[in-house]
Amino acid sequence: MSRTSFEPKAKPTEGGNLHEPDLLYGAKAIADFLGLTEKQARNRIEAGVIPIFRMGGTICARRSTLTAWLTSLDDSSASGA
Repeated sequence: MSRTSFEPKAKPTEGGNLHEPDLLYGAKAIADFLGLTEKQARNRIEAGVIPIFRMGGTICARRSTLTAWLTSLDDSSASGA
């Protein structure tokens, strides 16, 4: 199934969840959350498209940040920007 936009597979819960921590460690975890292959995620990370940060040498992102980023993409496309 082809995706035309990023849609997270899971949504973070308010106040956090012990079974689903907000912090994603590594490109694979980020890719899984976004429904991308690891290669697609790495390409977008290297291009500066996906908002990430590094802890040591490890690529990390917060589920809440990625969800907000996706929402902003949705909002900007809905407004015709």
